[in-house]
Amino acid sequence: MAKGETKANRENARKMKELGADTDFISQITGLTAEEIEAL
Repeated sequence: MAKGETKANRENARKMKELGADTDFISQITGLTAEEIEAL
C-alpha cells in the first residue's frame, strides 16, 4: 500500500471505531490488523 492509502485507511478505521464498528469488520474493510485498529 502507498503511504497515502495507509494514512487514509487508518483515519477511516479510527472513524469506524468511534462509531462502534466491530474490529473484524474494520479489518476486512481497511486491511489493517486488529492490533493496528486497537492502537488507534
